[in-house]
Amino acid sequence: MIIWLILGVLSFVVGAFTYVRLWSENKERLKLLPTPDIIVALVSHVPSDASVRPSPKRHIVAGVSICMGVCLLVGVGISQLPFVKPDYNAHGTALTAAGLTFGILISIISFWTLWQTKKIESLQGAYFPGFKKLTDDLTKELEKLNQDFVDHGCSASAGHRLIFITKNPYFGVLSFFNDPIEIRFRNALCAAAENVSRSQGATKFCMVVLCGNVGTIEAFNREFFENKFPLLNQTDRDAKITDANNKTEALLAELDAKARMQVVFRGANIPDLQFAIASHTVFEFILLEPRAGSITGIAGARKIEDGLVCSRFLKQYELIKKLNP
Repeated sequence: MIIWLILGVLSFVVGAFTYVRLWSENKERLKLLPTPDIIVALVSHVPSDASVRPSPKRHIVAGVSICMGVCLLVGVGISQLPFVKPDYNAHGTALTAAGLTFGILISIISFWTLWQTKKIESLQGAYFPGFKKLTDDLTKELEKLNQDFVDHGCSASAGHRLIFITKNPYFGVLSFFNDPIEIRFRNALCAAAENVSRSQGATKFCMVVLCGNVGTIEAFNREFFENKFPLLNQTDRDAKITDANNKTEALLAELDAKARMQVVFRGANIPDLQFAIASHTVFEFILLEPRAGSITGIAGARKIEDGLVCSRFLKQYELIKKLNP
């Protein structure tokens, strides 16, 4: 009996250790998710970068080890109950071994199938649980894009592009200004603008920010503060709106300055369904006004890593551009 106990403990430890490794290696990607989503990701499929070929091996090892460990420990525990009188024989041992083998095989197939399902779901569009998570993932994609451009000697290829269509492109200025995520987003956006000016050769880094005009951004900011601080007096609320307007306009001017050409274009007809194309990845989202005391809300936000989808969104961008001459 002691053998099964040791095997159960070892299996459980192997599974737990594998899950801990998965968490530590993907902590930055997972930490903004709600706890239930973190558990689902660790068990089934941790979203990976497009440059990394995903593998289900560790998910299968961890899942099967945990299940086998728990089952063995429960079995040992039941066998030690006072009303249980074990009667071992060749037939019982054979059947028990056959059942254990069958259970392990079924577990492997089940965890592999679960991983495949979550992988397909991710490729079709990984949904974001909140605006901060959307900003964080977009920032990471921009940082990866900027680094890839530098690694290629500042020589732009077709994938070195950022097309950003949104009413207010300064993510975080209203909801979490000076938060580390907002600072990284601002720096990544400015670095992308610098890529335009330091491009080598005839092909430049492609960057287009199509956003609301002054009136659109001011209306967007006003709606935000009126919903977030409904009890704030008008003078203080107007001061916050003015400050947000100035910060947004300053960033947009800085982007043009760093690019040494116009990369920011303004218009009054920005649709509610907005998006960003960073290299071969699309971020699609709808920005919503916040509830009292909350941050900017989002709906239908998803990330799609697919070149064909990017091409279709580029056509959408051309249509939106025609509406904002």
